[in-house]
Amino acid sequence: MRGSASFSIKVNLIPAIFILFFAVSCTKSGNLGGSSTNAGTLGTITGSVNGGLSAVANATLNLMIAGNSTPLASANSSSTGAFSIAFTNPGGNNLLYIIASGGNAGSGVNSNNQFLAVAGTGSAPITSLQINELTTAAFMTVMHNKGFAKDSGGSVTFNAPTTATDVVTQYNNFITSGGLNSSLSASNQQSLNTAGNALAYCIETPNNCAGLFTAPAAAGSTTAASNLLDFLYGILHVPAESSYVYGLAFIVSNNTGFLLPSSSIPSGFTMNVPLTPIAVNTFVTGAGAGGIAIDSSRNIWLGGSGTGTVIELNSSGTVIGTFTVGGIPVAIAIDAAGNVWVGNQGNSTVTELNPAGTVIGSFTAGNNDQGLAIDAQGNIWVPSFGSGNLTELNASGTNLGSISLSNAVGTAIDSQQNVWVTRFNGVVSKVTGTGSSMAVASTTTTGTNSYSDAIDPSGNVWVANRGTTTVTEVSSSGSAIGSFSTSIHPYSIAIDSNGNIWVGNFQSLSTVQTLVEFNPAGVILSNYNVSAGVPTAMAIDSLGNVWTSTFTGSLIELTGVASPGFFPYSGPVWPNSSI
Repeated sequence: MRGSASFSIKVNLIPAIFILFFAVSCTKSGNLGGSSTNAGTLGTITGSVNGGLSAVANATLNLMIAGNSTPLASANSSSTGAFSIAFTNPGGNNLLYIIASGGNAGSGVNSNNQFLAVAGTGSAPITSLQINELTTAAFMTVMHNKGFAKDSGGSVTFNAPTTATDVVTQYNNFITSGGLNSSLSASNQQSLNTAGNALAYCIETPNNCAGLFTAPAAAGSTTAASNLLDFLYGILHVPAESSYVYGLAFIVSNNTGFLLPSSSIPSGFTMNVPLTPIAVNTFVTGAGAGGIAIDSSRNIWLGGSGTGTVIELNSSGTVIGTFTVGGIPVAIAIDAAGNVWVGNQGNSTVTELNPAGTVIGSFTAGNNDQGLAIDAQGNIWVPSFGSGNLTELNASGTNLGSISLSNAVGTAIDSQQNVWVTRFNGVVSKVTGTGSSMAVASTTTTGTNSYSDAIDPSGNVWVANRGTTTVTEVSSSGSAIGSFSTSIHPYSIAIDSNGNIWVGNFQSLSTVQTLVEFNPAGVILSNYNVSAGVPTAMAIDSLGNVWTSTFTGSLIELTGVASPGFFPYSGPVWPNSSI
């Protein structure tokens, strides 16, 4: 099930029935996450497969490594749904999961049956688990939210996560002993139970499956779902599609034991429990409030606000060079040759350094130069807040032309080489053309004091609005898609290779600062406390480490929490924009 249309089907349920929800106990299992196990050791996972309250007999179970299409081991469930899978442990940072297919849940063999459950990691596989509709919904939710679930023509696959323990932790936040974690919010419980019950509608009665799969197309989506995982991926990917799903879930809720906590239809399937960081490293650099960029060797280039210098650090956070550029280096970008381009707010110039830090040249581009972005031809785009324009320089620093854009502060370049400019008057403008042919194609209201922006893999523009507590998503055509709360004021923004959006937020120097991660649907996946300082600029390296500079002269690293940096649209090997 794919597409962007929302369900428009109205479900007519008798109001009096809505209040008659009963809790029926679910099948239970132990918590996930076993003790550390070495690669190459023999292991066994036991448990059972259950559809609603019924055992699923003769299901085929495959133990999988995320990102690998070949099963690690296989088994079949017994007449009571029990199974035992013997396997050789792969070890390492591998995510293990089980997919159970087919079998009989009591109403005859059902080839449509598909169940999922996390089986731990290579370094810590589990020994027992229960598999049912809730574990399936929880696993798909986590993998979808983090961008590791992929749906191609109805075939759902799971890519290897950057950090497998993140997935296990998030899954355990949803599932305890095969049922819902009691600490989940009522809305999360309702959404997971609704999704699980909708799956049970097909699993318990095979004749219902066709109706479940064709309903999305009838409601306006581009295609029908072709299987249960495709259906589940679809309702997560288009979370507004909840009315029809709730109607089906209500039909079977008294049979499955998945309680619907209230009589209201869920607003959508946007379940999430934010993760906490694996590790936060803080390096004192003495450089504050400057731009940040990462080169192909994973060295970090950091603007030293007030010092007139750019600092180079290696991937371990050790300073390996300090280079004078003058002014206040508020923006940094790196071109395909590894040259470092620096926007200097104080003296209204752009300085170019070679990879060794030697100044190649200094070029005038406006007054109060703010952000920088480099396009696929190696041209440098410079928004100038003071001059109120956007200037294009070629790789030699020659001025190719400017266009008037008041309050211009940030830039990002899409796959069509359009330049998206954030403006401090609360809009983002799409600039097409080059040199003297530059023109504003669209201007979209985004929020108060729009500051920095980034482009996601779908070509949508995400804007951090410093004057509000929101980030705004804008389509490639310039239409506002939605705004999402960050709780405190967003300042910097970056997007990883899974399309998840990372936002640095601050209120004041005396308040707690955070880094928030959103998925492409605007659901918060993580909310990290980075009290070491106000996050002013952000970049993601090739290992999925998130780096941010701060006003207080510190460099912060969150290790392994993102997918490798997403920079497909311009010449640089690594960052193509910064503010």
